[in-house]
Amino acid sequence: MRAENYIFKGTFFRQRPQNQDEVSSLGDLQLLIERYFTKKGYQDTSPSSFPTKYFEQEFLIMNIPKISKFKKFFGQSERTQYSKQHMADLRQTRQDYPGEIKVHVYPGKFDNLEGFFIDITSKCIKYLRIVQLNDTPEISEQQYSFIVTENIDFLTSFAKANLCKIIKTPTPMNILAKTEASEQLIKYKFNRLGKLLIEARGKLEIGKDKEALDDLIGLIENFFSELLEKLGEKPKPLHNLEANILLLGDKDYLPCNIAGIIKGIMLNNVYLVLKKPAHERSHFDLFDLRYMFDITEKTLCYVLEKVWVYKIKPTNNSKNPKPQPIKEDTKKLEVKS
Repeated sequence: MRAENYIFKGTFFRQRPQNQDEVSSLGDLQLLIERYFTKKGYQDTSPSSFPTKYFEQEFLIMNIPKISKFKKFFGQSERTQYSKQHMADLRQTRQDYPGEIKVHVYPGKFDNLEGFFIDITSKCIKYLRIVQLNDTPEISEQQYSFIVTENIDFLTSFAKANLCKIIKTPTPMNILAKTEASEQLIKYKFNRLGKLLIEARGKLEIGKDKEALDDLIGLIENFFSELLEKLGEKPKPLHNLEANILLLGDKDYLPCNIAGIIKGIMLNNVYLVLKKPAHERSHFDLFDLRYMFDITEKTLCYVLEKVWVYKIKPTNNSKNPKPQPIKEDTKKLEVKS
């Protein structure tokens, strides 16, 4: 069983009071969420910030030490150094219990009501054991049933206690991360790429932005290369994305003008943006990154269906088609006397 089976996510909506402006209401909601999880025994580990239009919060059930800044020459790598007490707590806590909570809040409308959408992700103790203690991800069907029940009930209880409407029922991440594009890729024997997309979506939703974007870059590169190979063509190196996209037009698998449009979308607006250093893309939030994924998936689905599934060949694929002369109607107009 994969680790993402132990991560759960739900989306909720809370109406904004009519007599309160958006910023004030958002600040009150942030405090409400903090008090709710604090009373449940969680610690707020989010950085201090004043919400304007959007905010994130993180809560942990146990006191995890902060990341050590010791250099390697002191014998310590730059990663979290978990204390013996933390390890003991992790082993003794029920594996089905939510151990880490992440909250994203953003304004919006639902049923013509102004308010806030609340995305909540929970990682159960079993997931933390897998990541931090190298625990095996394999458990019995009954044990997994307990984990699913506990985490779904935990997130649903939050919604009921805080007068929220359930927009998306809490669901394991391995199901939530599946999309039409990933299912299409797997269905048409691009299995490795379909699984990579599912993993990338899962990483994105739990806040592993860098890893998710690295996977998305790999997906884009490998899709066009693998597609050309399956078509019996010799693709260019993976990093030469432009050549591989345009090759689909040159070899009459796509109209050349469509190949040019796909190059503009995938190369200029997605691939080259994602290839920039991490600090240059740090201003993207969760919604920007979801948009990048959506653009990519729509484009890959189009290419996959047209080129591989239905094999629709372009009828006139000249790169610079000559304009056809307009034929004049030589037929004389009959005038009735």
